[in-house]
Amino acid sequence: MIKILYPFQNKIGVLWLTDHVIPAQEHFTSNIIRQKISVAIESLPTVKETSKKVILLFTPELEHHELPLQFIHYLLKKNRNKVIYFGSNISLATIESYEKYKPFEYLFFHLITNLTNLNANDYLKEVSNRFAGKKIVMSGVQVEQVSEVPANVRILKSLDELTSFIEE
Repeated sequence: MIKILYPFQNKIGVLWLTDHVIPAQEHFTSNIIRQKISVAIESLPTVKETSKKVILLFTPELEHHELPLQFIHYLLKKNRNKVIYFGSNISLATIESYEKYKPFEYLFFHLITNLTNLNANDYLKEVSNRFAGKKIVMSGVQVEQVSEVPANVRILKSLDELTSFIEE
C-alpha cells in the first residue's frame, strides 16, 4: 500500500488535476483499490478492548475522498487501535449525536478538498470548540492551510507523522 498504491493514487490525482486522465479512469482505479482495502480491513481481527486509542474517523461534509480515510482505518486497526469508522461526508451534528451514546477519545478527520464554506482554520476551530473534551487529529492536504492550531488538536503533515501517531 505505502510503496505502490499510495504513490500511484497521488500520481493519478495529479494527472486528474492536469486533465491527463478522465474522471472515469480515476474512479475505476479508486474502486479497485477501495475493494482491496475493504477486504484487508475485514481480514484484521476485531479490536474489542484495547490499551491503545479509541478513534472516531471521518471526513467532513462534502469531502468525498474516502480512500485515504480507508487506508488510515486499516493502519489504525492493524495497530490494535479501536476505530469507529463513519466514512466520508459526515456532519459534526451526526458526530455530536453519536457522542451522546458511545464514548471515544480521539476525533480524527482527513481533509483534501475543503468544501465546508469555512477556511481550514475556521473549520478546525469549530471542531475543536464543539468537541473541546476530545483529542482532535487532522490530516490531508488541507493541513497546509492551517496556521492556528487549537490546544486539543494535532496536525499530521506527512505519512511519517501519521505512522508515528498510529504506533503510539
